[in-house]
Amino acid sequence: MKIGNDVLAVSGHNPANAMAPTGVVRQWLADARSMGYSLASAREVILETVKRRCERGSGRGKAPAWFDKPVREAIATGCTASTGPELPVDARAIQDAYRDHVVWCSNHREKRKPYKQFEAEWRERHAA
Repeated sequence: MKIGNDVLAVSGHNPANAMAPTGVVRQWLADARSMGYSLASAREVILETVKRRCERGSGRGKAPAWFDKPVREAIATGCTASTGPELPVDARAIQDAYRDHVVWCSNHREKRKPYKQFEAEWRERHAA
């Protein structure tokens, strides 16, 4: 419930007055838990994804269910708040490539590689 209220607050609602259902947040937490996230890291991924969508203006004032797809993708790819410009270029490139890999696997019903394995293979392929 606390994280649901935080999502409402980040998206521009007053949690005390909002009537938007926050049940989808429980599903995000369950998905994150099944992928091995701690509660703190799952909270960070969820809130950071909602915050990024709201900063661009498209998510401001929306219900939590509106953020379902981007939050699920962020949980699946392991993107957190640390994916900003302070990362080295190759780290951002690896994360972008991994995100593409996850989407491709989802669309083709293939099993995705763990991030560590994907990163090692990517670095091996792109070694100069």
